[in-house]
Amino acid sequence: MRRPSVLAAVAALILFAALPPAGASPALARTDGCAGAGAADFDGDGTDDAVAGDPFAGVGGLAGAGAVHVLLDAGRGGVLALHAPVPSAGAAFGWSVRTAHVDADRCLDVIVGAPYADQDGTRDAGAAYVVFGTPSGTPRVAALRPDPERDAHFGWSVAAAELGEGGALVAVGVPHADSDGERDSGAIDLFRVRETPERLARITQDSDGVIGNSEAGDMYGWAVALGRLGGRPDDLDLAVGVPYENDDGAGRQVDTGRIDAGMVGVVFDVITARGHYGSVKWDLRQATDAVRESSGDRFGYALDYAEWKGDGYLAATAPLTDGDTKDSGLVQVFVRRGAGQLAPLRALGPVSAWSLAWWDAGGVLSLAAGAPYAPSGPAREAGVVRAFADAGQSAANGQLVAGSGGRQLAVGSAAYEHLGAAVTDVGGATPFTPGRTLLAGAPDHGPTGAVALLDGGRATYRPPGTGVSSADLGAAVAG
Repeated sequence: MRRPSVLAAVAALILFAALPPAGASPALARTDGCAGAGAADFDGDGTDDAVAGDPFAGVGGLAGAGAVHVLLDAGRGGVLALHAPVPSAGAAFGWSVRTAHVDADRCLDVIVGAPYADQDGTRDAGAAYVVFGTPSGTPRVAALRPDPERDAHFGWSVAAAELGEGGALVAVGVPHADSDGERDSGAIDLFRVRETPERLARITQDSDGVIGNSEAGDMYGWAVALGRLGGRPDDLDLAVGVPYENDDGAGRQVDTGRIDAGMVGVVFDVITARGHYGSVKWDLRQATDAVRESSGDRFGYALDYAEWKGDGYLAATAPLTDGDTKDSGLVQVFVRRGAGQLAPLRALGPVSAWSLAWWDAGGVLSLAAGAPYAPSGPAREAGVVRAFADAGQSAANGQLVAGSGGRQLAVGSAAYEHLGAAVTDVGGATPFTPGRTLLAGAPDHGPTGAVALLDGGRATYRPPGTGVSSADLGAAVAG
């Protein structure tokens, strides 16, 4: 579904107005299956849907069990509330969300992380699920099962990409996993999912061919993305954000060098490499000359990947870099030209971005950056979504492009509502093609949280009476 450019339509101040009343979750009762489904269509009615995580929602009296809300027609057609097959208090179902076409039908499927779920009596081991889109009945759910590890938080981040032979590759971040006794060094679990999940591999910085070392506190897998980043054309590559990595030189150290400077790495051919990988990595000083790397930059906090005119683009945030002012932040863009390998392209900012989404702004590859802690006049931490047009064009890498911090796309309406905590595009024609609609989360708007549809309309969704007591709607979003 194609919609007008948000840049021309959204005012500086986003006014929150209720969507048409939904009353309760719509019943899924279509009889024509998923044959007429759109590109991002959970229920097969031909319109693009989006999903929003509500990880601290109460479900059936269980505080913090968490929920995911499917916004039918991107929120204009009512809402479906999803939860874990067996909800449990404090599991945080909906902490992370992504979408992909996983099974053989055309309905969109939803991948959900619940990183505070207990597994087999193991506290906070974490869980993740695939919820299969359907035009009728109760959606089917398949669990992605880790090896339970206490406080590992499996499901902290998730990524999914469709496979040419059918099904999808799903990457699940486990940033608090321990490796070789190194606490919170982090890991990523890979699954091939069709009708049922198949676990493929666990990747850490100690895996064969992965550049780096598993060190205490790195939290490898904090952010993950899948794409074609320079490996074999018929395989997928894994991008990893490691914002708590120290820039401490070769070898294994703890609490030395530039603490929490962060890094971004790529592991190539994660399906076919079978444990013997090729990889590249960049710390901030290797990626750009636009700022000086320092402790606390948090490079790699959020990632997003898209393809445009045959090239691939990866964006990574460094929300706390110091430019002209402290913690002014930037976004680093990488590019894969044709069949080449990913390389740094340009730095955008200043913007203290904690979330990212590539999107098609009227035929122009653009980047939306969520800055949820930015003020709006006297309203502290109201949050801002900024837009960088032509974000994929070439520029000298030592130059901080768009010194104004990008165009202001939307601003939160009240203090501490944190608009831009999450942002996503909706409705791309192919899995890696950016859509023309943007959705932003404001998880601290009012008592429930909210999402804002940034496509010329301005709206807030408040959950209907579905047995879900929302608390942080919009903490994660996906389209």
